[in-house]
Amino acid sequence: MNDEIYGMRIENGKETGECVFFKIADIYKIDSYQPKKNYHVPRFYTKDGVYSVFLTLDACKVAFLEFGILALDSTNLLNIKNIDYVKESYNKLEAHFPNGVVGTVSKGNRHLIAHLIRD
Repeated sequence: MNDEIYGMRIENGKETGECVFFKIADIYKIDSYQPKKNYHVPRFYTKDGVYSVFLTLDACKVAFLEFGILALDSTNLLNIKNIDYVKESYNKLEAHFPNGVVGTVSKGNRHLIAHLIRD
């Protein structure tokens, strides 16, 4: 079992953009806060600071970039290192993963996965 959570630091009630791992054992308190209207988000108070989790694809795009998880189109993020192969058709590119999961890739990002394309 993983004993860490990947989250975003909060200072003065606002997300800072800094993404870090924090230990579950270091959590003092969990409550919720409202960063936007109609959003009630978990907030973790730890010995090292206050954190929240990622709630949007844009937040994940920033957080997971350093791990090689990229926005290859506007609807999903894909881990290029885990793609088994890519299938190209007239109007789309599909990235296939070993367990049957499929993600889409925009034509503009073809160069990033060209080495994985199968006929």
